[in-house]
Amino acid sequence: MYIDTHTHLHHRRFDKDRKQVLEQMEAVGIQAFLEVAMDLESNAVMREKLREAPIQVRFTAGVHPGAVEKLPEKPDEVLQQIAAYLKDENTVAVGEVGLDYCRADQTEIQALQRVWFHRFIELAKTEKLPLVLHIRDAHEDALQILREHGSEHRGVVHCFQGSWAEAEQYLKLGLYIGLGGLITREDKELEAVARKLPPERILLETDSPYVTPKPKKGRNTPANIPEIAERLADIRKTSVEEIIMVTAENAKRLFGM
Repeated sequence: MYIDTHTHLHHRRFDKDRKQVLEQMEAVGIQAFLEVAMDLESNAVMREKLREAPIQVRFTAGVHPGAVEKLPEKPDEVLQQIAAYLKDENTVAVGEVGLDYCRADQTEIQALQRVWFHRFIELAKTEKLPLVLHIRDAHEDALQILREHGSEHRGVVHCFQGSWAEAEQYLKLGLYIGLGGLITREDKELEAVARKLPPERILLETDSPYVTPKPKKGRNTPANIPEIAERLADIRKTSVEEIIMVTAENAKRLFGM
């Protein structure tokens, strides 16, 4: 049975058929999924929209780096709100948080992202919860910041986009690597990463409604996770059954799902 470790099913693109999407997830064998916060408001919205999900759902609490510039200029109040969500027994991680320089080419916005990244790492340490990391075009700074907070972390670098050398650095810090639709897009560098990763550090994800696996087009849904598993099995020269089993066990170990 699959575990999808990164979804955004609260997104408005699912408002018309969320029930059907959840039914499709059951049909393809997804036993649980991790619903990930994006902006501050989504922390409440996703819990309301998915409170009657027919399969196990767990939540994160946090703010995507691309949304931190819209946060109120009262960081203590924001952190108190996020910390309150973390007290919910169904909330299992801080995320998604991190750095996204692809979306922020202005120096001051990148600096603000770094400030909030520090804050969220500290919050995760305080609450003893793993991180769901969004790192894009910012691996050097992200790794430096993580190291400033210790030599070992719990969490996952979701939708990994980077080199094997960068992946190795995250592995040394104790982090997992999340693989999704990008591995279906004939990216040789990412395929090399997927091939070399230790099996006990790989997580499957769809990032729905984003990162649709090829050759499919349009909105991504968790029901596409078999295509990702099949591609990963092909890259690693193993069986789909092995990929499903190992990645599900990894998700249970990291997130308690």
